Amino acid sequence: LGAVAPEGEKLQTLRKLAAELEDRDPTRARDAYEKLLAADPNADDAYRGLERVLKAESNWYELVAVQRRHIAAAKTPAVRVELYLESAKIYERELDDPHKAIDALMNVLAIEDANKTALSVLPRLHVRTEQFDRAVDTLVRHAPLETGDAQKAALYAEAGRIAFENLMDPEAAQRHLDQALTHDKDNLAALRSLGALHEKRGNWEKAVEMLLRAEAASGSRSERITLLWEAGQLVDQRLEDPARALDLFQRVLKLDPDHVEAGTRVADRLVATKRWDDALPVL
Repeated sequence: LGAVAPEGEKLQTLRKLAAELEDRDPTRARDAYEKLLAADPNADDAYRGLERVLKAESNWYELVAVQRRHIAAAKTPAVRVELYLESAKIYERELDDPHKAIDALMNVLAIEDANKTALSVLPRLHVRTEQFDRAVDTLVRHAPLETGDAQKAALYAEAGRIAFENLMDPEAAQRHLDQALTHDKDNLAALRSLGALHEKRGNWEKAVEMLLRAEAASGSRSERITLLWEAGQLVDQRLEDPARALDLFQRVLKLDPDHVEAGTRVADRLVATKRWDDALPVL
């Protein structure tokens, strides 16, 4: 015991020295933490101290290398999850390496298959690396884990949008978008995507319905103008219903009296039907 005590005291002194040096002399602090790890390769506090120093120096490559060592030495799954998540953040934000960020997050899910942080970040990275099918799968995997309908709807809506725009799979897109609306019938993203999907399929009436539902759900004046204008064009050009189109174009003008194209359409309709008094303010 007499031989062990001095070594223990030496390590304790080294710990205090390293902590005191972190702000004043990071290079010596780093050396002290490495000495601690040489003596005790599983010392969690030494790893964390070394990681703090490297992070303060923005020494990202060395930091993720130390985190890999720390993960190998970690005694609990929770600590490994924490470290993989931190590594993923560094790979994405600091090292601009989405592939390694994905690898780190997949390691998180191998430990905790319902980890919401990993599930929420992965779709963005999958889109960035053009792995659109994996982005959709992850969003759909994440959605049932949320407790709120608004969160579930947002995830299904994003899955539907990617399926439609990137995978060009309208069947899968409609399935996910319909699922979004079962959780939130006024989900703006789902309604907008469904409008585009039905327009692509030539389901003009359904497309108009979705655009008008989106307009009713939107709190943005500029977005409402855009949605009404799009709906009016479909009604005018595809459904060939001039009276209904006129009503939609007039609604655009109520929101934006300076909307030139809507003003032109309204004036043309009113003049064509000899409604001169109504046409004069628009001309």
